[in-house]
Amino acid sequence: MKRKMIQTSETWGCSDCAWLFIPSPGPPVGRTFEEMKDNFRRERDSAFARHNCRKYPRLEKCAPLAS
Repeated sequence: MKRKMIQTSETWGCSDCAWLFIPSPGPPVGRTFEEMKDNFRRERDSAFARHNCRKYPRLEKCAPLAS
């Protein structure tokens, strides 16, 4: 199955590993709101394409604690 970018409650991540997108610090770059959104999407998509799933392994789910 091909990995996909998924939206989490606070950011974007990978469907196959624990990678999360962390945007560049500072205010969005652009002269208009549309330009800012385009720059954000370009940065996000580029980071997703470059990441290596082997560097971000998923944690195994733990069994619930017995009470």
